[in-house]
Amino acid sequence: MKNGAKLKQNLKPSRTEMNIIANAILKNTFSKKGIFYCEVCRTDRVMFANCTQLMGLTFSHRKKCRHYRTVEELSDFNEVVLSCLQAHIITERNPALTKKVFKDLRG
Repeated sequence: MKNGAKLKQNLKPSRTEMNIIANAILKNTFSKKGIFYCEVCRTDRVMFANCTQLMGLTFSHRKKCRHYRTVEELSDFNEVVLSCLQAHIITERNPALTKKVFKDLRG
């Protein structure tokens, strides 16, 4: 081992590594499905007047990320919606709204 670096073979990836891998998988999945817009603001049920889509989109999970233990769970399409930052913040702080958004969009 060079400079005391640890070998990471056969070790569980760190939370950061899991997030990086899951984000790459999700980008590919959403791209293949043609979803390049804020899914939350695009629905008739929840409409935010000032969708911040132009400022960037983010993945919004059904539950807090700490509840997911594997890359597969983090990158499950049914557990994630693509949203603008404003929609992400509002839905994250309102569990009832989060439940409604995911029911409407993912079943």
